[in-house]
Amino acid sequence: EKGATMLARTLRNGMVRGRGRTTNPYEWAFKKVEEYGKYAKLFDTRSEPTQFVDKADAHKQFVNFDYGGFRPSRIAPLIYPSAWVAPTATLTGKVEVGHESSIYYGAVIIGDRTQVRIGSWTNIQDDTVISEALGEVDADNDGSVVIGNYVTVGHGCDIRGATVADFCLIGSKCTLKEGSTMEAHSQLGAGSVLEKGQTVPSGQLWAGNPARYIRDLSDRETLALQQSAEDYIRLTKQHQNEFYLPSTLYRDLEKEGNM
Repeated sequence: EKGATMLARTLRNGMVRGRGRTTNPYEWAFKKVEEYGKYAKLFDTRSEPTQFVDKADAHKQFVNFDYGGFRPSRIAPLIYPSAWVAPTATLTGKVEVGHESSIYYGAVIIGDRTQVRIGSWTNIQDDTVISEALGEVDADNDGSVVIGNYVTVGHGCDIRGATVADFCLIGSKCTLKEGSTMEAHSQLGAGSVLEKGQTVPSGQLWAGNPARYIRDLSDRETLALQQSAEDYIRLTKQHQNEFYLPSTLYRDLEKEGNM
């Protein structure tokens, strides 16, 4: 438990620095991107119109929130240009998606209260729902969700207020409850439920409802965790290209005179 708390604190200090109530997390994010240089530009959805303008897609992917008061501001998802969000996915509020990550069809990511940060080369598969906890989990966790790099999240998962380190694999239909943690190079079997405060240690496979230790991962299985994420990077390129001009959808619309 102590180790899990330290992991959560380390991840949040590294990935969610500036998350505090007195600091604008977007200022931190833009500063870091400028430092990296290679990714010198974020796609800032705060400048997006409030209604759709694409005749090929009536779905609104990014939901922004306007806050009034002494310093009015708009809170909106921040997406790296190289990341891909499926046309039928929905991201609301303080959501960040890193380099070459993918959010697949029907996924919903909600950052209404605190925020959700997803690292690079991570895939969130179809119909998964990710949201913050309804309130603070403990003194080191305000209920935000942090998902690291090279993470595979299977179809139909429900993740709320959890911390997932790098190189993890979460099977389809899994539930991660508030304050649960997956350490680096760990795996959760399909249909499992990780209860509040539970931790999957590094190098282990857990499964069941509630989830419990099954066995240690082999060296081959540990390497496969990164391979799974890399496979989805390649697959995502195919989906991504179909929604860029001139995709078959746009060509069909042009023939019909609707573009």
